Amino acid sequence: MMGLFCSFSFMNKNKVVFLPGYYHLSLPLFFKLVKRIQDSDIQDVFFHTDDPILYEVNKKYTQFTQICDVFSEVVAIENSDLTVLKNYFKYNRLKQLFNFYSFIKQLHEIRNRLDRKLNEISPNLILSTGGNTINIMCNSWARKHNIPFVILQPSFLEFKKQSVFFIIKNKILNLVFSIILGSPINVESRLFGDGSLGNYLFVWSEHTKQRYSDTRLKNRTFVTGNPLHNLYQANYNDKVNWEKIGCKPIINKKIVTICPQTLDRFSHIISKKDADEINNIYFHLIDNHPELFFIVKTHPIQNEDYDFYKEFLSRITHDNYFISQEADLNSVYQISDLQISFSSTTSFDAVIQNVPIVLIKPHLLQISDYFNGTIELTASNYSEANKMVEYGLTEEYKEVFKLKRERYLKMHGLFDSKSTERVVNKIQEILDNCI
Repeated sequence: MMGLFCSFSFMNKNKVVFLPGYYHLSLPLFFKLVKRIQDSDIQDVFFHTDDPILYEVNKKYTQFTQICDVFSEVVAIENSDLTVLKNYFKYNRLKQLFNFYSFIKQLHEIRNRLDRKLNEISPNLILSTGGNTINIMCNSWARKHNIPFVILQPSFLEFKKQSVFFIIKNKILNLVFSIILGSPINVESRLFGDGSLGNYLFVWSEHTKQRYSDTRLKNRTFVTGNPLHNLYQANYNDKVNWEKIGCKPIINKKIVTICPQTLDRFSHIISKKDADEINNIYFHLIDNHPELFFIVKTHPIQNEDYDFYKEFLSRITHDNYFISQEADLNSVYQISDLQISFSSTTSFDAVIQNVPIVLIKPHLLQISDYFNGTIELTASNYSEANKMVEYGLTEEYKEVFKLKRERYLKMHGLFDSKSTERVVNKIQEILDNCI
C-alpha cells in the first residue's frame, strides 16, 4: 500500500485533502463531491491513512481502483502493520495494560507518519466525515498549521447529553496524550464535529444546525444538505434494473424490504432478549406472509450479518424472500412498497425515495431528531408489527404517508438537487477567506 500514488499535474490550485473515516460512509459522499470539485479551482487529494483501528471494516469497502479513477491524486501511508493498534480495543483489561507501552509507541508512529505525509501534501483544507482517532490527529495537525478542517455530516447524528464525568475524563486523557504524543486521541465533546476549536461543520438541515446554537461551532455550522440526497429530485427510469438487485423479477406481489443491523454492535443498549425478539419478528413476518415478497438487505460490509440471516431464515419453507449483501439499495427501494428496520439511516433513505417505513422496537435506540413519530409506523412486538405491515401496504396509508413525508423532508434536509453545489461553494468560500 505504501507505494500507492496516482496524480496529475496542477498549478496554482488550492489543495483539498479528502480524509475518510468509515469508507462505506465516506466514499459515496466523496465520489459525489469530487466530480463537481474537478470543475473548480480546487485540486482534490484522497488520503488513504490505512487506519489500523478501522482496518477490518474498511478493507471490505476499499475500492482502490475506483478511488484512483475518480480522484485526481491519491496518496497513501501504511498503518495496518501496527498490529497492537489493530487489536488493542478487543483486548481484555489485563491484556490492554500489558500492551499499553506498545500501544503508546504505535500511536507515536502513526502520528509521525500522518504528520510527515500531511507536511508533504501541504493541503489548504482538509475535508472529513469525522469520528475516529486518525481524524482527531489530522484535526490536531490542521489546527497547529492554521489549516481549515471541514466535517461533513455523513449519517444520523445522536445528541446525547454529556455527563460531567465524560467531559472531565476525556479532557484529562487528551491532556496526557497531548503531552505524550503531541496530539489528543479522544473527542472531548459528544457533539459530532466539535473536536477542535475552529472546525467547520456542514449539516443536512436547519433543524440539525439548531443543535449547535449554544456551542463554539455556532458560527461555523452551515446547512448544505446531503449531496447523496439529490436523488430526491432525480428522474428515475421506470424500467427496473433487476441485475442491480440480484433476484428474478417479482411479479404480482407487494415487496417489503428489511434492512437488519448487527445487533451485537448495540449490546451495551440492547439485551440479547430484545435482539432475539427483533429477529424473530422478522422471521415470523416472512413466514406468515407468503403472499408478500421480502428482500432482506444486509449491510455491505458486515459479512457476519449475511451469514447469520441466511442460516436464521433457512427454516422458512416459502419461496418468498431473497437475502443479499450486494444489492443496490436505491434499486431495491425503486420496487419496494414498504421498508422495515430497527432504527437506521436506511429507513431515512427509504422515506426520501417515497417508501413508507416500519420501525421495530425503535425506543431501544431512539434517534429522536429523525424518528419521533412524525413519519414512521412503529411496533414493539410481532402482533403490532403484523398490523403495521398490513396497514403500511394499504392505499389509504400511502395517501397519509405522502402528506407526512412532505412535511418531514422539509424539516430534515434540503432536497433541491443543489447540495453538492452548496458544499463545494462553501469550501471555496472558506478557502478564499483563508488566503
